[in-house]
Parts: sequence; structure tokens; C-alpha cells
Amino acid sequence: MSGNRRPIVFVIVTLGVLLLCGSLTPRLPTCAANVVWETDFNGTGFALWHIAYGSFSTSTNALVPTTAPALIMRTCYTAHGTWSFDLFWNGTRADIHLNMDGFMIRFYCAPGGDPYMGLYHYTGGSYHSFVTVESEEVTRYHESWVSVDVTRDVSNDEFMVYLNDTALWGSGEVIQPIYDSITDFAIECTDTTFAFDNAAVSDTVDITPPPSTSIPGFPTAAILLGVVTALGLGFTRRRNKRSPGRTT
Repeated sequence: MSGNRRPIVFVIVTLGVLLLCGSLTPRLPTCAANVVWETDFNGTGFALWHIAYGSFSTSTNALVPTTAPALIMRTCYTAHGTWSFDLFWNGTRADIHLNMDGFMIRFYCAPGGDPYMGLYHYTGGSYHSFVTVESEEVTRYHESWVSVDVTRDVSNDEFMVYLNDTALWGSGEVIQPIYDSITDFAIECTDTTFAFDNAAVSDTVDITPPPSTSIPGFPTAAILLGVVTALGLGFTRRRNKRSPGRTT
């Protein structure tokens, strides 16, 4: 009767693999983006942008600081939705402000140190970090172009950040409901080695956030796969015990 176990085990393993693959499906747009504004800096100069200090150039069809420190901003009253841009991350620090006294996404790498990405909020007269990410996912994007998407959900004010489609934390981990409005989209650089392109803002969350994990740091798919496998093996053993004349 031992041969009868093979089809059952095969089905169990197949279901487990399909479950795992389904959990790794890339995030997809939830709806068509409702674009508020966008620019690719191709021959547009600084139309609708204001340079607060320093200087910038678009001669390479990307926004590049030519002196540092430098700060450029554009009016943006979108408080919830999706902020997207491409970043050439190759310097000490670049800050992306969503409201100058609100939220900030920081890309930082000290000389000789490891790069990290942080999400900050402004309170008490200065910026304070409420999440930082220093991992292989972040390190491998340093000194290269990276696509950045920042989302804020209107239902719970939850912020999410994606680098090249990779979410940097799980859903439900970062919620900051203090600020109801955002008035500016600003780019601040401490070095002239950064570059920006394809900036766009929409008032819809255009990306499906990753699911929450029931055990921090442990994928839900792995838990479910273990449960399915355990149940399947238990079923197989019980069936074999009930079968008379079972051979070993």
C-alpha cells in the first residue's frame, strides 16, 4: 500500500508550492492612477518648480543639483495618494519632503558606512525617525538608479515606501495620522552626485500594499505551507494505519 501515498503527497506538495508562489506575486496597481501632475525634466527646465537655495540643471534630461546643498520644491496639495520618482542614489544624503514641516523620506549613506532609507516626521522643531530600513534590499540600490513609490492611504493615513517594486515594511507597521495636509513636494540634496527623473503625483493609492504578517519577520506563506504539509502528512499516516496488510 505504500505506493498509494505518492499521489497524495504529490498533491500536497503541489498545493504548497502554488500557495507559496501566489504569495510572491508582484504588487499590482489597484486602480488607474489619477495623476495630479508629472514631469520627466526633458527640456522642461524648472517650470512650476521653485529653487529655494543652491542650483539645479536639466541639461541631461534629469534634475541634477549643480551646487550643494540645494533645495527645489513644487506646490502639491495632495495629502493622500502616490508620489513616484526615479532617483540616482550616489551621495551622502538626499531628502524628499512631503510638506516641509510634515514627512520626509531620507536616502543616506555616510562615507564608509552602509546605506539606509528612513521615513521621518517633523515634531518639536525637528525631524524624528519613526522607521529606518538598512538591509540588502536597500544596499544593492546604492550608486544606481532606483524607482521609488511612496503611498499614503486615506483610510488610515498609512505610509508605505517601495524601492523597485519592493515594499520596505509590511502593511500596518507605519501609521502616522498627525498631519492632514501636504502642501509641497521638495527635493533636498547635500551632494551634487544625485539625480532625479520622472516625478509624478496622483491622488489615488496606485499600489496594493503587502499583506500583514501574523508573526513579525516570518512570511505568512511559510506558515500556511507548514500547516498544509502537516495536515497532509497526518492524513496520509492515518490512512496507512487503517489499511490492512500495509507493507514497510
